[in-house]
Amino acid sequence: MFLPGVEGAVLLLGVAVKLLSQLLI
Repeated sequence: MFLPGVEGAVLLLGVAVKLLSQLLI
Protein backbone atom coordinates (compact mmCIF):
# COMPACT_ATOMS: atom_id res chain seq x y z
CA MET A 1 0.00 0.00 0.00
CA PHE A 2 1.36 3.39 -1.08
CA LEU A 3 0.20 6.68 0.39
CA PRO A 4 -0.27 9.78 -1.83
CA GLY A 5 2.29 11.63 0.33
CA VAL A 6 4.92 8.98 -0.38
CA GLU A 7 5.09 9.85 -4.09
CA GLY A 8 5.44 13.54 -3.22
CA ALA A 9 8.23 12.75 -0.77
CA VAL A 10 10.08 10.74 -3.42
CA LEU A 11 9.77 13.62 -5.89
CA LEU A 12 11.06 16.06 -3.27
CA LEU A 13 13.98 13.72 -2.49
CA GLY A 14 14.80 13.50 -6.21
CA VAL A 15 14.85 17.30 -6.54
CA ALA A 16 16.95 17.63 -3.37
CA VAL A 17 19.49 15.12 -4.75
CA LYS A 18 19.71 17.05 -8.03
CA LEU A 19 20.28 20.34 -6.18
CA LEU A 20 22.89 18.74 -3.90
CA SER A 21 24.68 17.18 -6.87
CA GLN A 22 24.84 20.59 -8.57
CA LEU A 23 26.21 22.20 -5.40
CA LEU A 24 28.82 19.45 -4.93
CA ILE A 25 29.91 19.73 -8.57
